[in-house]
Amino acid sequence: MNVLRTAFVRGLLVAVALVSAPALSSAEPVRTLDRAHIRLGDLVELESAELQALDLGPAPPPGGSRLITRDDVLREVRAQGFDEHKLHFPQVLRVQSASRRFSSNEIQALLAPVVDAALPAGVTRKQIKISRALVTSPSIAAGELHLPKLGRRAGSVELTVVANLVHDGEIVARVPIGLTLEVSDEAAAPVIAKGARVDLVIERGAARISASGVALEAADVGDVASFKVSTTQRVLRARVSSGSEAIVVTP
Repeated sequence: MNVLRTAFVRGLLVAVALVSAPALSSAEPVRTLDRAHIRLGDLVELESAELQALDLGPAPPPGGSRLITRDDVLREVRAQGFDEHKLHFPQVLRVQSASRRFSSNEIQALLAPVVDAALPAGVTRKQIKISRALVTSPSIAAGELHLPKLGRRAGSVELTVVANLVHDGEIVARVPIGLTLEVSDEAAAPVIAKGARVDLVIERGAARISASGVALEAADVGDVASFKVSTTQRVLRARVSSGSEAIVVTP
């Protein structure tokens, strides 16, 4: 019985080896990319610049991978009007996206200059806080940051904003940032104070007509506020464009 059992086990191991061997030898080639979209030139060597730039769709997320078959590529090549017979492509190829883990301190250092550039005059950054690490593309950059209005109160202000991280022209992550800012008396003051004199501008196509007016309320750039025309005493609504001008929206 022991002899039969030993022979059976040996036979089973040989069978497993035979089944496993082809799978190991047929492992697909791998290409690692660091871009938002897969270009054909990233996968195979080509002489044609047009074929090199052929878009095969979005790249997998950082750290992820996807299989691309020869049939998929040839179908896209035909659809774009190229000669498929001149293309040498493996039966299947795995595309993986490069990734890197950024610590919270590294993300903070990346975003701090963008935060500072977005601060209005008279506002300074006291603290910036990023709460978590992030795994994403190794070549991310900080996108443009828009801060909300800070109000008209001087002193320390705490708020949370969301910053975009971009890669290859596309947003790949949105990161919450905790900010502590110091708002000066100058920054807290409105751009136009109540009672201030401004130029009220009425636009009619290429023509611009202006008249002197008085602000009936405090306002900042971008706000729509009420103004009284000095000569007619008529009240108009106008959008503040600077500390001395407002564009009439309801003439």
